[in-house]
Amino acid sequence: MEVFGIERAVHSKKDLPTMWHFFFLSDGVNVYHFNRVEKEERKPVFETEPLIWVEDMQLASKCLDRKEKLKANHATCVSHHAEVKPEDIFPFAADYFALFSSQKHPGPSFQMSNKANPLMKHS
Repeated sequence: MEVFGIERAVHSKKDLPTMWHFFFLSDGVNVYHFNRVEKEERKPVFETEPLIWVEDMQLASKCLDRKEKLKANHATCVSHHAEVKPEDIFPFAADYFALFSSQKHPGPSFQMSNKANPLMKHS
C-alpha cells in the first residue's frame, strides 16, 4: 500500500520538542499517526543582571561620547538647514500652520515679530 507522510515538529523554549507523524492514503484517509517527544538535555538558563550604565565606567564613557557626537551632528545639520531655525518665528509659524487651517489665513496680528512683541523681553 502506498502512503505519504507529514511530519510536524513544535520546538518550545520551555518544553522539550514534540513531533507528530501522520500517514495518509492517496485519497486522503489517515491510516496511521503517532507523536513523540524528543529527548534532549535542557539548555542552561543564565541569570542576567540589570545593566546600570552609569556605574560601568567604560559604557558610561561610550554613552557620553555618543551623546557629544549626536549633539555635534545635530548642530551641523541645523546650521546647514536654515529653514529648521527661522530668524523670526511668529510669521514663520503663522504661515506654516495656516496651511493646515480650515479657516482663512490669519491676519497681521498673528504675524507680529518677536522683536515688535511687547510681551517678549529683548536681549
